[in-house]
Amino acid sequence: MLILYKKFGTYWVISREITTSPYFVLAAIGAIIGIILAYHEMKRRRLGDEKKHTLLSSITIYLFLIAFARIFYFFGPWSWKEYPDLSSRILAMFSFSKAGMVFYGGMIGAVAGIFIYSRIKKLDFWELADIWAPSGGIILFFGRIGCYTAGCCYGLESHANLPWLILRGDTVMHPTQIYSSILGIMVFILMTELKYRQTAGKLFNGYVVLWGVIFYSIGRFFIEFLRYYDIRFLGLSSSQFISLGLVILCSIALFFMYSGHKAHKHLKPPKYL
Repeated sequence: MLILYKKFGTYWVISREITTSPYFVLAAIGAIIGIILAYHEMKRRRLGDEKKHTLLSSITIYLFLIAFARIFYFFGPWSWKEYPDLSSRILAMFSFSKAGMVFYGGMIGAVAGIFIYSRIKKLDFWELADIWAPSGGIILFFGRIGCYTAGCCYGLESHANLPWLILRGDTVMHPTQIYSSILGIMVFILMTELKYRQTAGKLFNGYVVLWGVIFYSIGRFFIEFLRYYDIRFLGLSSSQFISLGLVILCSIALFFMYSGHKAHKHLKPPKYL
């Protein structure tokens, strides 16, 4: 059985004056790898001015990602118990000492950043979204391992005899952070395959990101049943409602995209989706 030692996470001591959380280190690693992947994909697609677009788009996307992730956490049901009034939420959101981010908020923020950058630079929004989409899987992979080290986003108590269950305090539970990390790698592999299929078969832009979001949302929906939440509605978490909404929206978008490209009507979705 794995043991999660710290209830509120662990810290690495760099010097007497500086300490850092493994969460931020792992998140930074994921962000850097995501930038590298996006740069190489821009070069592969011959977007032009790849270094400039990588630098500027990454700054825009990550700023919106962090902002929306924080907004979702402090103004959504994830923090109602910890911050019951509006003023405490606002103060906590702008405090660097207060942790709290929501992946779906970050995803929506990243999409907003991509949209804004594509409009400013007159790039195709869907192509830029496809370029950055696989990076999302890598960011999720490292970020959820960071969640594991921080002791957040943990699972429900379990009495099953499974070798990968973790001990948090005196409670045996599912390592939902690791489940989500594995999902991130699966999403990355899927979108990597789809991007090569896209360019080889000249499929429409948006093909990669839409299927990636659908695949992630389905996986997230089921993982949520094993994750601990203070508040559920109709037996579902807020993230599960978001997952259902994204699956529906992305499916509708794919339907119209397939219908709108007569040259690609003979194409079928990947057989394993």
